[in-house]
Amino acid sequence: MKIKRLIYFFTPQDEERLSCALRQQFPDLKFLDDNRWATETPLEVGGLHLCKSHYAYLWNKAIFANLTIKEFESGVFQGPSTRQVIQFQRNQIKNNFMQSAQLSISYDETNEQEKYFSEKLYGIVKKQHSGSLNLIELESGTVIQKGINNFVLGIDAAELAKKELCLTLAFGQNRILKPG
Repeated sequence: MKIKRLIYFFTPQDEERLSCALRQQFPDLKFLDDNRWATETPLEVGGLHLCKSHYAYLWNKAIFANLTIKEFESGVFQGPSTRQVIQFQRNQIKNNFMQSAQLSISYDETNEQEKYFSEKLYGIVKKQHSGSLNLIELESGTVIQKGINNFVLGIDAAELAKKELCLTLAFGQNRILKPG
């Protein structure tokens, strides 16, 4: 089993742009709002930006025609969170701070369909990158590190971060990331 993760900063506008790019490449791709639902039928939405949950799940029906769904005694249904779907955590914004989020992919390396889909999707998300970041001490404004490229920075998130939005890996930290 291969596992890949990618940390990013996306606004709903960046998510909409990404959803369009993914739909173009994978017409059978479904966007699921969370992996817990009131019915046995997964809650499909038209794109990542339309999800109400903190988590979206990307389901390629061409590879996995049906999802493994479990019903709890409470009447809630839960779908998978790995392999059959790709987990897309949505960025949270509080008081002008955007917390990083993560794409989590797991797939069977021996299955060529899964491998192609997972690697291609990872590449599409990574292409949304719009520039490097600088790590800055929040209180003093001192630049601690320049040219950080290990995070994907969406176009809209980058524009907002140049103005008032502060990017952070976790809320409450005294260091922020700003476009370089």
